Amino acid sequence: MGRSALPPEGVSRVASGRGGSHDQPTLGTTAQTPSLEHAVAALEALVGAKPHPDAVPKALRTVRQALEDHCATMEEPQGGFDQILSHAPHLSHEVAGLRIEHAAARASLDNLVEMIDHAPSLHHPAMLVAMIGRVRLLIAAIERHHRHTAHTLHEAFVAETGEID
Repeated sequence: MGRSALPPEGVSRVASGRGGSHDQPTLGTTAQTPSLEHAVAALEALVGAKPHPDAVPKALRTVRQALEDHCATMEEPQGGFDQILSHAPHLSHEVAGLRIEHAAARASLDNLVEMIDHAPSLHHPAMLVAMIGRVRLLIAAIERHHRHTAHTLHEAFVAETGEID
């Protein structure tokens, strides 16, 4: 009873961007950068249609900035990971896994952006199809990470008390 059930600063209950409000902790973002979830949803919508080859690299750069903001919010001193660990030290293995997922997502995204930057032309249909396939794999990995983060935040700040605030 002595521990506060308040989530880390920057973590709040917000609409998920997928058609409704969810009582799942989600990290806040800056005014300049959309949330990681919104940036990924925009990228997913883009590759679900027949995207213009020039639109995908721009969307990937937006996702990269949103990912960097998310990672900074979680990894900085007194950030989300430190707050999870101070509130629920038994989740250290989950936090370690989330840190690994951050590194993997960054590397995957950087490799994809580098591939696009060095591609002879995304206007070639086969190159565009290959790039979209890799983008879809990246989206799936980020979505799994989002669920893992939400689950860990829930375990740390909601499960024991039954309420967010």
